[in-house]
Amino acid sequence: MRQNKRSPWVLIGLVALLTACTSRPTPTLTAVVPTSTPMPVTSPAYKVAAAFLDAWAEGDHKRMYDLSTGEVRAAVPYAEFLRIYEEVIEEATILAVRPTLHAVLEQGMEARAAFGVELETSFVGTFEVENELPLRWEGDRWAVDWSKKCIFAELAEENLVHMVSRPTVRANIYDVEGKGLAVKGDVVTVGVVPGEIEDEPAVLARLSMVLDMPQPEIKAKYEGQPSTWFIPIGSISVEDSHEHYELLSKEPGIRLNQKAVRVYPAPVVAPHIIGFMGSIPAESLDVWQGRGYTGDELIGRVGMEAWGEPYLAGQRGGVLTIITPEGQVMATLARREAVPARSIYLTYERDFQGKVEELLGERKGSVVVMDVNDGRVLALATWPRFDPNRFAEGI
Repeated sequence: MRQNKRSPWVLIGLVALLTACTSRPTPTLTAVVPTSTPMPVTSPAYKVAAAFLDAWAEGDHKRMYDLSTGEVRAAVPYAEFLRIYEEVIEEATILAVRPTLHAVLEQGMEARAAFGVELETSFVGTFEVENELPLRWEGDRWAVDWSKKCIFAELAEENLVHMVSRPTVRANIYDVEGKGLAVKGDVVTVGVVPGEIEDEPAVLARLSMVLDMPQPEIKAKYEGQPSTWFIPIGSISVEDSHEHYELLSKEPGIRLNQKAVRVYPAPVVAPHIIGFMGSIPAESLDVWQGRGYTGDELIGRVGMEAWGEPYLAGQRGGVLTIITPEGQVMATLARREAVPARSIYLTYERDFQGKVEELLGERKGSVVVMDVNDGRVLALATWPRFDPNRFAEGI
């Protein structure tokens, strides 16, 4: 049998050739379409693009930055890179980012990764956009040739993300005859500017009398605060502010600020039914943001104010756009119309409710009056009671 003898120089040449071919990946033209099963394609560019998008979904901006080219990192400090993303998140009211890699096209020293991204926001709901990531070979790795266009295709270097909010006005709560039980009104916030106080005993005495608050409690609210700040101490009705205007306005250091609030008209009846409003608790902020709130709003905390929140508040809308520095709209990314608020009418009549409360007086217990024909609640009194206006905050 004849043996096939090869020159050792040929073998050495082949080894050298193979070694040279593995020193960097040979640029190829590949289309990679992700599926729910493991991909047979192991394109390095595909892996980098997928890692970048995964980091975006997880909010890992440092990982995204590290996957960018050296040229990008030299031109854009990480603090600036992070600021850009955080400003977009805040302005667009983004709650979640869910990108999906569609395909990668490698060609020579460059590659482009097509992807879609689903964005969940507070003001315009959930919407999707298509975009692409440019990548570049840097000698030993693929890296993302990042720019602001990697966020939104229309977001050129100087352009900005801009949200136009479309808020709603909170609706009212009425009795069966249409008399207001919880309506929009005004209240006067009484406060002090510590640096303007000339006669502290006089300030404390006047505030204590008007606000029915102990002087040590008043002083504790502004003590140690910046001297030029307005420090709120308490609130009074517009009528009370007129009555005490001379007493309060003539004393240096005392300030009065009028603001819109939720008002529960006097005489207040059935406060345990109506409830009151308050700030969103920090522990449930994520839940409320998912419902379209920013977190700064006031919400119904108890009673009908809480139960009827979806009706009384309606739903805020908005238009998310890309604008030039001059304000010209370059693209509209998403829009959602505001859902108007709707008022709530209760089954009891406020005057009759007031009479039942008077009959109960200050005896601990409850009284329920119902219509035997249809089961409607005509009055629901209880003791002790409270004044929901003491919880009033700006709306």
